[in-house]
Amino acid sequence: MNPLFAEIAAVLDKAAAEANRAKRAADRLSRSHADALGQWIHLTAVASGIEHAYSGMEQAFKIVAAEIDGAVPTADDWHARLCALMFTPVPGRRPAVLPAALRSDLDDLRAFRHRVRNLYGSELVAEVVKEKAARAPAIVGRVRRALRAFEAAITRSAGRRRTPKRG
Repeated sequence: MNPLFAEIAAVLDKAAAEANRAKRAADRLSRSHADALGQWIHLTAVASGIEHAYSGMEQAFKIVAAEIDGAVPTADDWHARLCALMFTPVPGRRPAVLPAALRSDLDDLRAFRHRVRNLYGSELVAEVVKEKAARAPAIVGRVRRALRAFEAAITRSAGRRRTPKRG
């Protein structure tokens, strides 16, 4: 495996672990009989796990942008621009990293992460947190598969460029 993609795989392993823990914790939250403080602790922990799972995927995107594209967006809206960049082929450098079918799910998790970072824990809605936690592991899995396919495409492309033409 290419060292760059080994680094991406390691980052996504951590994101997947966070997403899976958040899902398990959300399932437990549904069955919990904790008092209000216990519910708040549990809910904010689940939201934090989802936030970390998205941030891990975003870290993988930053690696692609920095190492393959040569630049990571830096404007105030860099999070949205970085995500959008992963759906866009860069002529002469690479195909799209992610399939368009992932766009709405990633935009949704990014927006949720923004809310988690900018709300008080008491403002979180339990049903929304549980729904995001239920979906997060599958989204991380789809991103992982897309990045594996991207690695294969990059590897094939590099191999074709290095193969001398016979004739």
